[in-house]
Amino acid sequence: EPLSLDEAYLDVTQNKKGIPSATLIAQQIREKIYQKTGLRASAGISINKFVAKIASDYDKPDGITLVGPEKVELFLEQLAIEKFFGVGKVTAQKMQSLGISNGKDLKKWSKEALKDHFGKSGGFYYEIVRGNDDRKVNPNRIRKSLGAENTFNYDLIEMVDLKLAIEPIAQTVFKRLQKANKFGKTLTVKIKFSDFSQITRSTSQAQEINTLDTILDLTFKLLDQVEWDKH
Repeated sequence: EPLSLDEAYLDVTQNKKGIPSATLIAQQIREKIYQKTGLRASAGISINKFVAKIASDYDKPDGITLVGPEKVELFLEQLAIEKFFGVGKVTAQKMQSLGISNGKDLKKWSKEALKDHFGKSGGFYYEIVRGNDDRKVNPNRIRKSLGAENTFNYDLIEMVDLKLAIEPIAQTVFKRLQKANKFGKTLTVKIKFSDFSQITRSTSQAQEINTLDTILDLTFKLLDQVEWDKH
C-alpha cells in the first residue's frame, strides 16, 4: 500500500516467497532497491501499520528496526511525541503545553480527556500509544492525486528560471496522468524556499485539466499570484 512517493506498507503475514522472517524479507527488498537504483532504504517491522511506519523512520537512511509484540508499548512510551506519525508540529506543541512530551505522558490521559482537547483525533491518539491499530494494508486504494517535484542544488531567483525549471516537472505530471488515464480538475503548486518554509497554491477548473499546455498555463498563473517579496 503506497504511503508516499518513496514509502509503502507491505503485509507479510502470509508471504508469497515462503520466507518465515519479516526481517529477511525486508533485507531482500532493501538489497534489490540498492541494486536497481543505487539508493539506500530503511525498513520498519512490527505488528501493525502505525508502529511499522515509526520503526521505518527510526534508523534512516540505511537500517532495519524490528519492534516485536512484546516491545511495542515500551517503544511507544519512550518515543518523543513529535515522532508519533499523525502528530503534526502544531499538535505536538499543544501536547507539550499540556505536559505531554512522550508516549508515556500521553498514555496517562483518558480517551475522553484527549477527545476534549483534540476532538476525534483524541481517540486515535489514545489507541495508537497502546499499539492498537487495526487498519489493514490495502494495495488497491483509489488514487486521489498525482504529482511530481524536484529539489534543486541551487536557488532559483529569476521568474524565467523558475518557469524553465517547472516545464520538465509539468511534463512528468502530464505523462503520469496519460499513463493512468486519469485527469483532475484541481492543480496545486508547492514551493519550498531556501529557509525550508513551504507554501502551496491551488486552482480548480470546471473542466478536466488534460493537456500539457493547460497545466503549464495554470501553473504560471499560480506563480504570478505568489507574493515573493514576503519570502
